[in-house]
Amino acid sequence: MLSLVLFSLLVTETPVVPAPDTRDPRLVMEAFAKRDLGDRALGTMNMIITGKNGRKRERSLRFRQLEASDHRKQIMHIVSPTSMRNTGFLSLDYEDGKKDDAQWLYLAGMHKTTRIATAEQSGSFLGSDLSYSDLTRMDTNLYEFELLSDEVVVDGEPCWLILARATDAREAKKTGYLKSQLWISKKSLVAMQIKAWITKGKKLKYSKAHQVELIDGVWVTRRLVVRTVRGKEVLSTTEFRMDEVAFDQEEVQEVDFTKQVLERGI
Repeated sequence: MLSLVLFSLLVTETPVVPAPDTRDPRLVMEAFAKRDLGDRALGTMNMIITGKNGRKRERSLRFRQLEASDHRKQIMHIVSPTSMRNTGFLSLDYEDGKKDDAQWLYLAGMHKTTRIATAEQSGSFLGSDLSYSDLTRMDTNLYEFELLSDEVVVDGEPCWLILARATDAREAKKTGYLKSQLWISKKSLVAMQIKAWITKGKKLKYSKAHQVELIDGVWVTRRLVVRTVRGKEVLSTTEFRMDEVAFDQEEVQEVDFTKQVLERGI
């Protein structure tokens, strides 16, 4: 359980934050999971993937997001490189963790759309260090939490350090994680750092939020770095850079989040 939720780490409206002196980890994690992620958002970002041999692959993406009553809709398309242009991803993320999140991947080069099964959501998202399950909202009812510390500081930001472990076997299989540690900001509820133990391969995954800014009442992480390691070896690193983002855009409509739009591309 990374619970990065790509846009929720990159874009998070000012949340109702629990009291900074609380020692109840469930209270903190419920606030983290249920915070408002913003509505009718659109923007662009760059994704830079570095392999263990140092080879870099860069992808530019456009995205849209819409908040509904019981689920969140996301759609994104690759702008460049040209060889991957219009490859896209569509997600319906349900708040009820017992409902299957609906995710589709469109491979433009093959003109093929595939629904991503729950059992496959631990797989790599577009070749990055994020998984498809990392893009979904966490259902805290499926987890147990332990407060490891309420006195840690990350980049000058006071944080809670919380251990999370799935109590639901289906959820554990979906995420592919044995357990996770999360450093949650007491001010913004942004996950400043995450360390996740991957079930297969004796690997660890680390994420780090950089350049967290409050813009027009919205917390924006301009840069997010995720890396996967085995022992002392860094297997791969992905850097996400937020270029542009806008909220409450009337042009973002329900009709934007369909398989037809996914396959139509940019």
